[in-house]
Amino acid sequence: MTATLTLTSGTTGSVSSAQDVSAFTGDWTTSAVVVSCSPGSTALVALQTSNDGFASDIQTIWTYHIQPGTGNSVPLAAFRAYQARAARFGVASITARLKCEEIDGFGGSTVSVTATIS
Repeated sequence: MTATLTLTSGTTGSVSSAQDVSAFTGDWTTSAVVVSCSPGSTALVALQTSNDGFASDIQTIWTYHIQPGTGNSVPLAAFRAYQARAARFGVASITARLKCEEIDGFGGSTVSVTATIS
């Protein structure tokens, strides 16, 4: 089983589509890749979960700080279930998403990140 989250953003607050992660039990791995990032830009992207469609119940379980000059197709930190014990993967009705918490740089800066949970 695999869930893929993709975020392409030029604005703070943008989010990816939510994916169901309620079936992920036991040991799972999340890995993320910077698909592209505008030169000179920095971004803070969060992996979040929720049990109410992100209306009020939002839990950030991991953050990725993308530095200037990161480039394209660059892997970010991968982590496993035991490293994020508070993550609610495998719990009924839980969905996950990526959220651009902040993006800095020149006007028109964009970042694209893909995270895979397997």
